[in-house]
Amino acid sequence: MARSTSSGLRFLVHRKETGKYTYWRALDRSIAPHVIGEIRRSWAVSSHRLSGNPIAKVSLQTGDHATASNRWSEVHSQIEAMIRSATVRAKLDEAAKPQPEKMTTLTSEQRAVVAGQARHDVLADDDAVWSDPSFLSTTARGTQLALRTRRGELPGEPPDTAPAPSNTDKRSLNRIRAMAREMDARTNTEMIRDQSTWPLDRPAATLEELMQDPKGAPGAKKFMRVADVHGELDQRLAENGIELPKDSAERIPLALSVLRGKAVA
Repeated sequence: MARSTSSGLRFLVHRKETGKYTYWRALDRSIAPHVIGEIRRSWAVSSHRLSGNPIAKVSLQTGDHATASNRWSEVHSQIEAMIRSATVRAKLDEAAKPQPEKMTTLTSEQRAVVAGQARHDVLADDDAVWSDPSFLSTTARGTQLALRTRRGELPGEPPDTAPAPSNTDKRSLNRIRAMAREMDARTNTEMIRDQSTWPLDRPAATLEELMQDPKGAPGAKKFMRVADVHGELDQRLAENGIELPKDSAERIPLALSVLRGKAVA
């Protein structure tokens, strides 16, 4: 997807903090792991390697718009070729994936495995902060975006493009993490109190983003479908190669096991 830019070229972003231009492109998460390779840069001593990250980012090492536009062309053609190859590989991988096993009942061992994974994920999010000070959990990232939107700010740089956080930034991130933990805990408590597993076992939601309208007038934008986001329970079942009917009575005890696994993390 194209990042919002005023440079006139998709994915060409002017970094105010450095005064330089960067090729910045968010990749479809289904193909991002396959976008791997060297980007040749005729103006630089060395090439730039893409390593399967969800953001393809290449510094163009200039603050001059005309020069950046020429370098953009060189980088863009190579990344487009990588994306075409990655799309083919992603489709082959998807076709080779084993189909989930359709089940109507789960054993207590299977429920325990899924609950253990939920507990592990909570602990892994907490541990990640020690090695990456800019790391935010899924809830924390949503909280950060909501706060910035409320203040009228544009979404900030993703963690892998942002400069190392200052002490003030770290305190701000810690407050966001605390808010996210409180939100998660409150949601889990309310589900148990209300005997409702809906937030955990919700239907798939369509994620849309305001993007350039390819069929509209120059500069026209529209909300376009980016991805279908499945509920957490379906995601965890899929990770274990299991498919449960939506009306299965097994979904409630499984959701309770996940909630309890998170509660003891």
